[in-house]
Amino acid sequence: MHGARSKVRFNFVEFAQESESRIQKSESVAQRFMMGFVNDFRDSDAGDTRKGVLMTSKSLSDNSVLLAISGGLLVLLASLILVTMNDLMKEAMALKIGNNGKNIVFAIISGNVEREAVGESPLWPGVSADFSGATKNYAQAPDAETYFTDLVTRPCTENFLGWFHFAGAGVAAADSREEFLEGDRNVWNVVAGLDENASEATPFLFTRNLDITMDDLRDENVDFRTRLDARMKPFGREFVVVVRKGGAMEVLKRRRLTREAFLGGAVFNQATHRHATVLKVQIRPGKGME
Repeated sequence: MHGARSKVRFNFVEFAQESESRIQKSESVAQRFMMGFVNDFRDSDAGDTRKGVLMTSKSLSDNSVLLAISGGLLVLLASLILVTMNDLMKEAMALKIGNNGKNIVFAIISGNVEREAVGESPLWPGVSADFSGATKNYAQAPDAETYFTDLVTRPCTENFLGWFHFAGAGVAAADSREEFLEGDRNVWNVVAGLDENASEATPFLFTRNLDITMDDLRDENVDFRTRLDARMKPFGREFVVVVRKGGAMEVLKRRRLTREAFLGGAVFNQATHRHATVLKVQIRPGKGME
């Protein structure tokens, strides 16, 4: 009986020890589980935070790119608008100067009608013109100002022409005959000595930034585009304004400035317009350039 109780007591102790060991193992597993859960939560939270930071950084980066693109487009658009406005202003000025040139030609034509009615010679700059009070060969005049001064001061044109008809686009108008003759107050070159039967399409006036001579008008191989002077007002190398003998006006941009377009069918050689010459404007030293 005593031995049986000892055996039972022994088994109870062993069982208790084994149970305690299992409980400790269970607690260890539970602790590891809790630690793992906490760590996973922290990692997840940190990951979400990092993702948020990354997403925020990416959003900021994307916004910066969009702002940069938008800013660049606005600058480009503003530049295009300024260029377009500048071009439009220059073209408007060319039309204004062209209309002044037309008025010069119409004043000549109107004056010719009046003079012809009383048997007087025309106002064109011919080789034996006497409208100034003396017979002059304008084909041998020293400059365009000589002819224009005689023209403006005639009684039949004084109500139609003023010094402002020879100005514009950076070339100031003269205040007097004397100032006009000093130079740099005139935008127009003029073709003098044309035949009396010259067609209405013959170029008569053209802006001074086209630097050509009579030899250029006769030479079929000359590229007029190379004769545009970039330094010369009013339009440099951009375009030239031409007014023809009949009064038609044309603005020829550089790409359209062919020999054929400028001459308008007119021919200059030893048989046709053989006395003709180009009277250029007078430029004072240091003046008239861009």
